[in-house]
Amino acid sequence: MDIVIRDDESKKAYCIVGESLFYAQILNDGSIDTKSWQPIFQDLTPYHTDMIEKLKNLQNTTRSLNAPIADFPFL
Repeated sequence: MDIVIRDDESKKAYCIVGESLFYAQILNDGSIDTKSWQPIFQDLTPYHTDMIEKLKNLQNTTRSLNAPIADFPFL
């Protein structure tokens, strides 16, 4: 499952796929409109680059937590 960050103030949810940042609208009932995912290609703001970094860090953390013990050479 992809990691999604919700920004309830702007009513947008963000997800990263590869190197691309995507957003979707958060509906009034609090669910995410999963059919409205749109890539953000141009005009990346510092907010967007921060969101990309946060999502990548969350993915790395999740990958580390789910890695088998054998993947840690220092043990």
